[in-house]
Amino acid sequence: MATINFDTSNKNFREILGNGLKYQVPRFQRDYAWTDEQWGDLWQDIEEVITESEEEHYMGYLVLQRVDDKTFIIIDGQQRLTTITLIIIASLYYLKELVEADNHSEDNQRRLDALRSSYIGALDPVSLTVENKLTLNRNNQDYFKTYLASLEKPRVSRIKKSERQLADACKFFQAKIKAAKFDGEAVANFVDRMTSLLLFTTIRVGSEVNAYRVFETLNARGVQLSTPDLLKNFLFAIIDQDASTHETRIREIEEQWGRVLNQLGKHDFSRFLLTEWNRRNPLARKNDLFKRIKRSITTPEQAFQHLRSLDRNAEIYSALQDARDEFWKAHALSDAEQSLSALNLFSIVQPQGILLSAWEKWETADFVRLLRAIEIISIRYNVICQKPAKDQEGIYNSVARAIYQGQSLPETLQELRKVYPSDEEFRHSFATRTFKTGKTSKKVRYLLARIERHLNPNHPIDEASLTLEHILPEHPEEAWIDYFGEEGIDEYADRLGNMTLATAGVNGDLGQQAFAEKSAIFGASNYQISQKVSKYPEWQREQIQSRQQWLADQATAIWRISQYS
Repeated sequence: MATINFDTSNKNFREILGNGLKYQVPRFQRDYAWTDEQWGDLWQDIEEVITESEEEHYMGYLVLQRVDDKTFIIIDGQQRLTTITLIIIASLYYLKELVEADNHSEDNQRRLDALRSSYIGALDPVSLTVENKLTLNRNNQDYFKTYLASLEKPRVSRIKKSERQLADACKFFQAKIKAAKFDGEAVANFVDRMTSLLLFTTIRVGSEVNAYRVFETLNARGVQLSTPDLLKNFLFAIIDQDASTHETRIREIEEQWGRVLNQLGKHDFSRFLLTEWNRRNPLARKNDLFKRIKRSITTPEQAFQHLRSLDRNAEIYSALQDARDEFWKAHALSDAEQSLSALNLFSIVQPQGILLSAWEKWETADFVRLLRAIEIISIRYNVICQKPAKDQEGIYNSVARAIYQGQSLPETLQELRKVYPSDEEFRHSFATRTFKTGKTSKKVRYLLARIERHLNPNHPIDEASLTLEHILPEHPEEAWIDYFGEEGIDEYADRLGNMTLATAGVNGDLGQQAFAEKSAIFGASNYQISQKVSKYPEWQREQIQSRQQWLADQATAIWRISQYS
């Protein structure tokens, strides 16, 4: 496993920005985007920590990439660092007003100069501009440096949305400071205490590759850092190497990037990136992905090509996560819903790279046929036989790449035969499969409902009213324990052969009823799968096994690829 080279420490804001170091927001990082909701929350936190306790307030992770001994790129945390800097700038504006009003002007000018030198940057005596400690992205830096860091009156007309956000943030915090009616000493004390009590966990990495690995590790632990920003910065930096790339083209690319994120919505960008990459390239693991990308994409044209591929496939990838997505209706693909519903229900994601390639390269009819085959293989291989997904990955990667390079449906089906359990193996596994219900009850209902449709294709099933019934109760009471015997009772309660379908309202009435009473109800059921239960004179281990073997025979006929016969 590749090692992640980084160092980590807890530092307050004063130690981060008041120490002679410089920090740069990547040129193509997203613009400043905080609004009054975040400003208000942060201000409230600062007020509480300053006035009510001496304890530090934790601000989260700050991921930095080292450029040299005195310069770091902000990989994650720019919104927080920028906002705290704006609070300090708002304090400097307030001190400037006191100086201009001749209110202890000499003392307040010294305070202003000291705070600006510590946290904003040194003022050039000739140009009267500030050499910033914090450099923002290409859309925000000019406005930030020209107006805010220089304590000039901000321009408010004909400015970008993000520039207005910067100006409005500064105005918001100026109003808060004025409302506190600070004198110059109190303002300086406020900044001093704020910068010493706001605490970050700083993670310093030596390269973008290590930053990506840190992101993936922390995201896996529930700390959400912005992996999309990391990739965007890399791709756009490659594109920006070409001096002929016009600003208009850069804006078009940014819009393209925005489309990708918009199409993905709530879905995991990192998983999409891995799936999209692996369908066209040799299999990469999550922790090595960014290293592979960086090694492979070295020219603007390659970066453009990768971005176009992300743009083309974000919509279909997002649709693959939800069988009810409008995408399927828009493309008149109702036939895909059943197969995709099964993949979603059982959380089968391994074939998604294959499906992305097939959607891009094939006619719709072939895509639907492949999707049905993938469903069948997944039910056999993953759900019932529970074979190792790792063994599947290499074959699926090879198939996805082959489709991308022009392989046909018949050739693909032949390759997929390698992960298709035989009828004998599938039948045996189905005949012995158990399911702990609860969270899995919906999955069992799906399997049994598919068998019911196979047995009785002309009888519609109202899935909204469908419930799952354990014939031997899942939690048997004394009468059932006496009837069945204690040995193996929990195992047999979880056997597929012990489960059947009922209609809502009936299930609650069955509960702990004796088998003879349940049998009579099942005999009158509209579901053939339940009528089968009434054919048995009693309900013991032998009958559960017999019925499960019968279910296995039906399942083998349903989840079957005829070409493999």
